[in-house]
Amino acid sequence: IVATARQRNADAGIGGFLMFDRNRFHQILEGPADRVDVLFAKIRDDNRHREIECLAREHVDIRRFGQWSMGSFLAGGGDHPILRRHGLKPLTALDYEPFLKFALDFAQEHDPV
Repeated sequence: IVATARQRNADAGIGGFLMFDRNRFHQILEGPADRVDVLFAKIRDDNRHREIECLAREHVDIRRFGQWSMGSFLAGGGDHPILRRHGLKPLTALDYEPFLKFALDFAQEHDPV
């Protein structure tokens, strides 16, 4: 999923961050609104996905994940220092703000992809 997303997102001028915790995906998408809307519609309409929910939609002047076509983190079922730092636990639904803070923190500590 990540390799395909990286190529397609780069071609579309979209960036973001994807986390998988072996139970669910959490994702942030950034880029031109029309392109993000098209991508989100494809994700929502893909029958491999269930219970798709948009937790937030906001305009940002400077993309926070601009260097990443799709950064990724596999949480596994275990603990991770960055997750712990933000009070997040794998295999649980995440609220937008804590997930965004985690993703930004993770991005600062890892090279863009």
